[in-house]
Amino acid sequence: MKARSLIVGAIVLFGVVGLVSTLINDPFSLFQRLLTIVVIGAIFYGIYRFYISRRSGSSANWSYRKAAKQSKRRFSASQTKPKKTKKIQKPLRKRSDVKLTVIEGKKSKKNNRAL
Repeated sequence: MKARSLIVGAIVLFGVVGLVSTLINDPFSLFQRLLTIVVIGAIFYGIYRFYISRRSGSSANWSYRKAAKQSKRRFSASQTKPKKTKKIQKPLRKRSDVKLTVIEGKKSKKNNRAL
């Protein structure tokens, strides 16, 4: 394990040293190399996206996409004008005044117990 980590560390160190020296000596060539890598990657991605992935798509996936588009068109056309819903207000009910009464009861017994 230590040998592998040392090898990986040495490779990373050499990469950083090479990157820094290229950046110091010739920064334009570093930018040019990075731009070339990005352009080549974009070309490969475009080829994969437009040619290979379309050919490998199954007919079930194609029919599902077609049905989804039709469903989206149908539902978006019918919901162009939303209906207005009127909120029905319930008539307010008058509240009667609450009449509380005090019930007189065995207060003397409770007081005697506390003492």
